[in-house]
Amino acid sequence: MDKEKNDALIEGGRDVAMTIEEAASAAASSRSAIYRALKSKQLSGKKAGRRTVILQSALSEYLHALPAFGEDDGQA
Repeated sequence: MDKEKNDALIEGGRDVAMTIEEAASAAASSRSAIYRALKSKQLSGKKAGRRTVILQSALSEYLHALPAFGEDDGQA
C-alpha cells in the first residue's frame, strides 16, 4: 500500500480499530463475508479480549486485493 493511502487511514498517527460490524459496514459487506475473509486469511484481525477487531489498514489492504469489477475470474 502506498504511503498516501496508508496515511489517509490513520487518525492521530494511530491505526484505527473497528468491530466486525463496523468493518462490514465500511466495506459495504456483511458480517459473514468479513468472518469468511478472516477464516481464509484474506483479511487479518486482532483479538481484544473476546472481541475481534479489524485495523482500518488491514481492511483497506483486503479491499484493494479484491479483483476489479469485470475481471475474468476463470469461470464460464
